[in-house]
Amino acid sequence: LEPLSYRHDWADDEDVDEVSTELPPTQTITNKDGTKTIITFRLNEQNQKVKTTRRIRYTTHTEKVNPRVAERKGWSKFGLSAKDPAGPAFDTTTVGENIIFRPSTNWRKDAKEEAKDPNAQAMKDKLKDKQVKCRICNGEHFTARCPYKDTMAPVGDSAAADVAA
Repeated sequence: LEPLSYRHDWADDEDVDEVSTELPPTQTITNKDGTKTIITFRLNEQNQKVKTTRRIRYTTHTEKVNPRVAERKGWSKFGLSAKDPAGPAFDTTTVGENIIFRPSTNWRKDAKEEAKDPNAQAMKDKLKDKQVKCRICNGEHFTARCPYKDTMAPVGDSAAADVAA
């Protein structure tokens, strides 16, 4: 007997389903070690199915918050922001980097030790009468603020330009 093989006939086009472009659903598997495996399918440029497997490990980070700060977060909003939902509103609030201020308990002692250090005192004496000096015109301003920066070359560049020529 001849092995059964299915040949597609043009007359049966209505009966035969087109090659399925429908992708299988995403699968999420939770592993015993606490990780998750996510299996997704997509079509590449050649219209071929591509299987992507990702293993994800979640880590929890617990942070202690000052109880007074936690209490303030529970307060309801007031004034013009009373109708706003909880959390920062992007049109009225700028959320920047969270800076924790922890003043040192012995800052006076550190300042006294710095004052006693002979190298630090010598450096302070050396820099006491120093002023800002422009690299272009040697004036008492920053180089970026020099009024002559478009018309004059920086000091020392004229010699380098002569050597190069």
